[in-house]
Amino acid sequence: SRQFSEDFACSVCFLLAVQPTSLQCGHTFCRPCLAKWYLASGKKQCPLCSQAYHGHPKINIHIKNMMEKLCPEQLTEREKDIDKSLKDQEMMKKFDQALLKETRKIYSVRAFCHGITFSAFVTAYLTWYWRLSERSSFAEKPVKLWKPHDVKAWLEDFTWAREYANKSIESNTDGGKLLALNEESLLGLFNVSEPAHQAALMSAVAILKERDVKMPATLWEYKKLFPGRCLFLAHGMKAFPRATILSLWMYFYEDMFVPLVKLTTDTIQTGIEAETEIKTSQWVSFVFYSLMLPQWIVVTAAYRVITNDSFTLMMIIMNAILIQVLEILWMKSFFSGNWEERDITHSLLSYGKHLLLAFTCMVIWPIIPRFLCDLVFYCALYIRPFIMCRAVYLKLGLPNIRLQIMR
Repeated sequence: SRQFSEDFACSVCFLLAVQPTSLQCGHTFCRPCLAKWYLASGKKQCPLCSQAYHGHPKINIHIKNMMEKLCPEQLTEREKDIDKSLKDQEMMKKFDQALLKETRKIYSVRAFCHGITFSAFVTAYLTWYWRLSERSSFAEKPVKLWKPHDVKAWLEDFTWAREYANKSIESNTDGGKLLALNEESLLGLFNVSEPAHQAALMSAVAILKERDVKMPATLWEYKKLFPGRCLFLAHGMKAFPRATILSLWMYFYEDMFVPLVKLTTDTIQTGIEAETEIKTSQWVSFVFYSLMLPQWIVVTAAYRVITNDSFTLMMIIMNAILIQVLEILWMKSFFSGNWEERDITHSLLSYGKHLLLAFTCMVIWPIIPRFLCDLVFYCALYIRPFIMCRAVYLKLGLPNIRLQIMR
């Protein structure tokens, strides 16, 4: 047994190796000795041959099992000595925490490189596909050039007007005729008798005359007309959703904030936007979700707007749910009393970085190439959900990894 103890001795302290840790060069040391060497030198090098090692060295299970069989008494005594030494325990804890942070950075860089490669191919295809489909976008077609089937498609965008859509085909009503008719002729042509529908139809026609294009009814039509807003929402609702909602209230109240509130709080969607005032109940509901569950607003808006693209809808909902889960996990760790995981400085710096990036993009927006904007938008739409999956996995899995390492 004494001979075996010498064979399993640590090359630093020359005692029986406790928690034997093997490096890539082949040398094995006590974990406390390896921790002391790393904390003293600050370098990931072998204490004997000075060869650098990578990653987070693990305990050599095979050597440990052999030691338990061949020299159990000596191993038990050594483990008791280490357990009694608070200094050794603290050093091993600092060693594991330092290497764990470094390993996370390495994995993040690798995942980033793989993600960039994958994203380049996927985004190139998506950009080409959507570019091709957007060339003949209905949202950019002037009303004067509309055919009767375009008028029908425009009416079908409104749920309340679908019963009048076929009238445009029967009466051969094109865009020019739609703009030329007065109120009485237009209502008689489509046989609209309900007062609410009459007001809504004339309001929609007035918007057509003012803008000369239809209001966007789908995500892609909205992106075509307002690419900057879409990119702002895609990035802002992920990085700082509450600040994004506040900015909509301050700077885009009529154009974006009011429609968003009505879209996410109305229980029954009639498609008639005659009322522009927000009710008290809608204010209460919207403010509550904005403060407590901001991603619920994203899910609700996407579910009600995107009706013909189930894959995109699934990606948006999955991304929103994962972001909300990450926020809940962060809040849980913040208020759980675990001061080591709070890292308030890092969180504030990350938040400030996102705000600075958004502000910079707003300043240089006129000179940013459209292709680059499309690249960022489609990455946020289709690639980010998988990045969020990995982030949630690491957030949920790291505590178990720490526990296994400390053991």
